[in-house]
Amino acid sequence: MRLPCWKTFVLAFVFTAACHETTGPQFGIRYGLHSVDGGPLPAIQRIIGSDTVRVVRSVITLGGKGIATFSDDLITVHLNSPPVANTAVYSVGYDIKGDTIAFYCVGPLDCIGLPTGVISGQTLTVSGSYLSPRVFLYLRLPI
Repeated sequence: MRLPCWKTFVLAFVFTAACHETTGPQFGIRYGLHSVDGGPLPAIQRIIGSDTVRVVRSVITLGGKGIATFSDDLITVHLNSPPVANTAVYSVGYDIKGDTIAFYCVGPLDCIGLPTGVISGQTLTVSGSYLSPRVFLYLRLPI
């Protein structure tokens, strides 16, 4: 059975549209952490028992394939030992709907309590994490 030309065109269009990537930008967009709960950096990211984790610097890169990479420079302050500086780099998936961004788990990552965010102009506000119920304000960085 042969399809008329217009039906073939419609089918080709539907299949092409269904396979199109729509979740993110076509190149990496980077956001740098500006403040936590309105206060300057370094700031307390979370408290774990008697340890305090401070964030010194954080960058979120939103990739074009729906993968967000977080790079956080942290200092963990222990009660009875010297502070420890480290960098945590990890990737999660993300979806953007309107001005809202939702992060989700990809791969073998423990993703309890991933935050959500709101993009407004040059800012990205991230909050709602189970591990750190603070508000993180990121500003868009030049590419």
